[in-house]
Amino acid sequence: MDGGAMVESKQSPLPDDALLAVLAFLSPAELLRCRLVCRRFRDLCLHPDLWRSVWLSDAGLLRAVLRLAPCLGSMFLKDMFFRPTLQAVAPLVPSITCAVASVTFMIQQQESVTLVIDLIRKLSALGGLRVVQLDTLSEVHFPPAFFELIYGLKDLCELELRMQCSPPLSDALLSTQAVKPSLTKLIYGYSADYFVQLLLRTHAATLENVCLMTGGQLPSALRTIVAPNLQSLTCHLNSDLAYSEALSHVHKLKLIAFGEYPFPPEALDFLRQSAQLRSVKLTFVKALPSPADPLFALAASPSAPSLESLSLLCASDSLRAMAGVLARFPSLQTLTISILQSITYMSADAKLCDDFMRAVSPESAPRLTSLTLPPVKGCIHSWLHGPAVQDLLARNPGLHLRADCDAMEFPAPHCDCHWCRWGCHQELKTAAGLRRCSFAAHFKEVGCPKGCVKWL
Repeated sequence: MDGGAMVESKQSPLPDDALLAVLAFLSPAELLRCRLVCRRFRDLCLHPDLWRSVWLSDAGLLRAVLRLAPCLGSMFLKDMFFRPTLQAVAPLVPSITCAVASVTFMIQQQESVTLVIDLIRKLSALGGLRVVQLDTLSEVHFPPAFFELIYGLKDLCELELRMQCSPPLSDALLSTQAVKPSLTKLIYGYSADYFVQLLLRTHAATLENVCLMTGGQLPSALRTIVAPNLQSLTCHLNSDLAYSEALSHVHKLKLIAFGEYPFPPEALDFLRQSAQLRSVKLTFVKALPSPADPLFALAASPSAPSLESLSLLCASDSLRAMAGVLARFPSLQTLTISILQSITYMSADAKLCDDFMRAVSPESAPRLTSLTLPPVKGCIHSWLHGPAVQDLLARNPGLHLRADCDAMEFPAPHCDCHWCRWGCHQELKTAAGLRRCSFAAHFKEVGCPKGCVKWL
């Protein structure tokens, strides 16, 4: 009896479900190798349940999986000069039989456009394609055929297009296609052109998450369509953001401002009228003349009593405004404050941060469990041992404090502060160690973040 038959006979008493549960722990490469064990393993290792959630970006594995596996959860393809994967799978396109649920492209060469179109068309014909993401890193021009293909994809759930060039489309193009609404998530990164208008109108009934990085313009379709399921909206801050029935059910809002202009009255009015907001993120790349205006508008809205998450990337003056309106958000559970140019914090900014921490209490923020603040310039170790942080945690026993370390300056390896000389908490010397920590006045309990650390 040969070795393969012996393995097959020894394993045959085990049911397929048990073997599949074991095989689920193997990597894609190990699954392909296990196909050689015996005939039974050859079939089990290609069971669809083992491949539906697999994500691949390695060129060699992709070539093998696209030839052999019945399906694949997601694949990432790029045409960059360093380890390109799109060109590696190009010869396989006509013979692919693997149904892929999600495909992501990162493109910077004009020559790749035809291959992208052919691959999407092939995967669509196989069925099961639910997610398409495309990011162009240069001015790559896509022909009308690409947008006709994307628009006509059946049962597509998520579409993300971040492009450097506007689609060459007209109002008459695509008008003959009858497309059934299916998109739940749309991310579009160019201008408020005809194509995004068409997508919004076509899929209005199913859209739940919309992110429009459309260069200061908000498509008029977004204000006029009937979108009963729209819950999340991300867009640039502009005067086109007006309150409407189409946006009245938005639960999650992210506004991004790039200029040095005041908050438009229309956008402030949108914040004042919104009644369903549960999560708000305001990002100001440059300091605004009146940084407190959006906070005051949000605090006066019907959403204020039920707001659960608030994130601010703003100037340090907003700390003072946030301290004044904190009590208007009694349901707030997560608060994140990042300060513009926080690595150049001066003593005045440090005082604002300390004053804000003194304003946080069980009376002003009764449900707050997660607070992220930018530490002052200098040693993070010394800041955490300082009286302001110690007092904050003592007054709020259920709070978890995180330090915003994305834009901060870490001390030298041989910091001269007495805490570092003492040698405690060496993990705070690096951003990775700091990100793992949530500082609290209690030991880790059920429901605490993974990195909960008793700090007092």
